Amino acid sequence: MKKDSFVTVYGSADCLPARNNDGANYLIGNTLKIDLGWFSVGSLLNDGIDPSKIDTLLLTHMHTDHTMALPQLLMYRWVTTGYVDGLTIVGPKEQLRGRYEAAYEYAFWEYPELRASRAFGDATLLEWDGGDNTAFGDYKVESTSSNHALPGLCYRITHIPTGHSVGFSGDTMYQEKYDEFFRDCDVLFYECSWGEGPLDDELNKDCKHSSVYEAVKAAEQSHSKRLVLTHCRTEKQAAALARATTLSDMDITFAKFGEMVEF
Repeated sequence: MKKDSFVTVYGSADCLPARNNDGANYLIGNTLKIDLGWFSVGSLLNDGIDPSKIDTLLLTHMHTDHTMALPQLLMYRWVTTGYVDGLTIVGPKEQLRGRYEAAYEYAFWEYPELRASRAFGDATLLEWDGGDNTAFGDYKVESTSSNHALPGLCYRITHIPTGHSVGFSGDTMYQEKYDEFFRDCDVLFYECSWGEGPLDDELNKDCKHSSVYEAVKAAEQSHSKRLVLTHCRTEKQAAALARATTLSDMDITFAKFGEMVEF
C-alpha cells in the first residue's frame, strides 16, 4: 500500500497515448483517481491496484482522452463486485451526466433491458461548478473552473492529516485566479500541451491550452513549492522541461509514467 500523500503518475502524454506512457491521469493514495486515460484499468492492475477499489474519480473535463477508460472502469467494477454502486464521480456539471450515461451504455450495451432498469447499479455523480468542495475520507477536494474548450475544473487536494496539498490544472489556459487557488501547494501538476512555447494566440483561441510559460507563471505566482509539467507530446517533453528550467529556479520536473510524487 502506498502512503496517502503520494501521487502516482499513470500518464503524462497529450491526447494520444505513447510508448510507455498514457494520456494524463493520476492516482492519489490508493482510491482517489484523477482523470482516466486510455489504459487506466490495465495500468492499475499492473501496479497491484484493484480498480474496483477506486471509490472516488475526479474528472477535470469530458474530452475523450481524459474519460476514455470510464466504460472499462464501470464494467470492471460490475464484473468483479456485482455492482457499480460505491463509486463517486466528480466533474463539471454541464457535461458530467451526459458522459457518464454514454459510458454506461457502452459498458453494458449487450444488456439493454438490464441497462434500462439500472440493474448494474449506479455511480454517485457530483456535478460541480467551479468553487464546489467536499471531503473524501482524509482528503479535502476543492475546485475552480478552468478555461478550456469544454467546461472544466481544476482541483486542489489537501491531505487532511498532514495539511499537504497538490494541485491539478487539467487542460486550461492560465487565469489569474490560479495564483490564489493553488497558493502554497506542495506540488502543482500543470499542463503544457504547447510544449516549450510560447503560445500561438491564433492557434490557441479555440483549444485553450498552456505552454511552459504559463505553467511556470502559475507555479511561481501561487508560490507552489514544486512544479510537475504534464500533458505534452513525448517528442516535445525534453525541450519543454529544458525551457521551463531557464524561466525559473524552482524545482521543476516532467511527470513520468509510474513515478510516485510525494506531496
